[in-house]
Amino acid sequence: MKFKTSDHVLIDYSDVGEGQAVVLLCGLGGKKEIWYSQEQFLLDQGYRVINLDARNQGYSGKTIKGRRIFRHAQDLYELLGHLDIKQFIAIGNSMGASTFFAYMAQYGCGSILGMIDIDQSPKMIADHSWAFGFKQLTWENFPDYLKIPFGSASYHRLDDSVFIHLQSIQKAPKYDAHLNYSFFSGSCVPRLA
Repeated sequence: MKFKTSDHVLIDYSDVGEGQAVVLLCGLGGKKEIWYSQEQFLLDQGYRVINLDARNQGYSGKTIKGRRIFRHAQDLYELLGHLDIKQFIAIGNSMGASTFFAYMAQYGCGSILGMIDIDQSPKMIADHSWAFGFKQLTWENFPDYLKIPFGSASYHRLDDSVFIHLQSIQKAPKYDAHLNYSFFSGSCVPRLA
């Protein structure tokens, strides 16, 4: 399904099942279909599952607008309003978890019944107070480091059913890291390598 945000970007999402709402958000460059196994499990347990591709990912619109984590949170807020979801359980991987953190910063946490953060450091930059930043990202190296491909998005091999499901959607638009570089760097103008 498609939802048009207030800044006119189409967000691709699915909304299946009934019961307590669970929202799934994948990491940077991912597609909502990566949650295939978890979605099936949640449906079997009687949950309503909302799963979406962030702008510039999967089947959602490609744009230079809104390349900020707070805009991603606003997209989620607008979609949940459209679907009349008052409370939900949040499950986010990497950037998906960051989107939920931004959502709570903007809209409070009253609508979130619980949250599962998968593989998102609470602080991306490694420094004297935190040695566990993303791939030893520092204030000095982050502009150039973020231009380097991140590598595999999953630590373990994908389950066969997920792999087959992802193969079935290979015609989905490819993720454009250059389009989203300013999302990381904080600049307003993309700096392409």
